[in-house]
Amino acid sequence: MFLAFPAQVGNKADAAVEQALQSGRAFVATKDCPRAIASFQAAIGASQSAALPQERRASVQQEALKQIADCQFNEKTFDQAEATLLRRKQVLREWGAPGEIELGHNALDLASILIERQKWTEAERYAREALATYDAAIGKQTRAGQRQQEDRVVPNEFSANVSRSKVTGLYVLGLSLALQRKPAEALKAWDEGYLLGVTFQAKHETLMQMVIQAIEVHDMLHLTAQRHLWVERLRELRHAEKAKGAKGN
Repeated sequence: MFLAFPAQVGNKADAAVEQALQSGRAFVATKDCPRAIASFQAAIGASQSAALPQERRASVQQEALKQIADCQFNEKTFDQAEATLLRRKQVLREWGAPGEIELGHNALDLASILIERQKWTEAERYAREALATYDAAIGKQTRAGQRQQEDRVVPNEFSANVSRSKVTGLYVLGLSLALQRKPAEALKAWDEGYLLGVTFQAKHETLMQMVIQAIEVHDMLHLTAQRHLWVERLRELRHAEKAKGAKGN
């Protein structure tokens, strides 16, 4: 009879976890949500092994819960997706520093789900929570850069990526505000998001959605003061899209 040493037990547990995760990812790729969810739930179960380090356990669980929530969102079981993301929020907090940015992404996912559930005030709260998380991360990175190079701070790729996430957050915030009939606040959020998005080359689709929503708010409420600005922005985005398509050909 052979006794398994702790390292061997840990390796075996980790292998079982990784196998379940890979199965889940494969089912996601084929859009088989029920089997993907079952695989990710199995990964969570396997990660409960005492032989698995806490950081690895949290990493596995937060990924599995994110994937489960995405499946539930795609299947339009929004109440289940919300519950899953709230559970993931707790895991991310336990994960500590590695999960800081993911807490922002998680809050933004919650905001999007709550918009689908027509819980617009709650959606606004989570969108603001996401933005606060992103601002804190950018601030921390900026302070670190100032210590290293006091005469000139150059935004690094981390800050640029977080800023692009902030653009999405401002879009979702604006949407939640517009649905609460707060057009001035919504347009302010979208204006900030657009300018930030242009600076950090955010996703073209996000900027298009933002501009189109802003024009629709102007038309719905018969606002004329700034409508021409948003129309010009839409024209610029379409021109850029056309130029990119021509270059690709």
